Amino acid sequence: MCRKLLFFLAVIFLFAPAALAKHPDAPFGLSWGMNQKQIKALGIELEKVEEGIFSAEKMPRDMEWADAYALMIDPKAGLVKIIAFTTDITDDRQGQMGRRVYFKLKGELQKDMVLIYSEEKDASTPGITPPPGQSFYACLDEGPCGAWYSNFVKEDISAQVVLEALDADSGFASVIYEHSGLVRKIKK
Repeated sequence: MCRKLLFFLAVIFLFAPAALAKHPDAPFGLSWGMNQKQIKALGIELEKVEEGIFSAEKMPRDMEWADAYALMIDPKAGLVKIIAFTTDITDDRQGQMGRRVYFKLKGELQKDMVLIYSEEKDASTPGITPPPGQSFYACLDEGPCGAWYSNFVKEDISAQVVLEALDADSGFASVIYEHSGLVRKIKK
């Protein structure tokens, strides 16, 4: 009995790191490489959007700013991409709330990851002259304000914060995480 117990403990200690390495930590209480069944076992209700893409309203570690999530789950590589969407930012013609949300999310990512590129333009940026009376979001969507995004990296994980327009007075931000090692595995 003692030998069996020692053997069992030895197996656990020898193979536990390998098992953990298979599914490294991902944001929101998930692990990269998890399959659909493993994710559902965490109590997450997945709704199929299209082949390999699912939406969810809750995560094991929900963020107060997140309203919905999208997960890309490859049959071979498992979970490879997670997108968290903020609630819609409404009645914000000048984009003040949207910019605050964007910079807050950007600041959170900068605590853990390396910022590799960032672009934010608005009417206060030198050389930018939006048409008179144009809202921030219309300028973001149609005009010279261009895209608002920041790209980050840490080992095999890349992340991007994006601010996008819904209409002239509203928008939303999203944070996109991707495990590049698993994405490369899909393409092989």
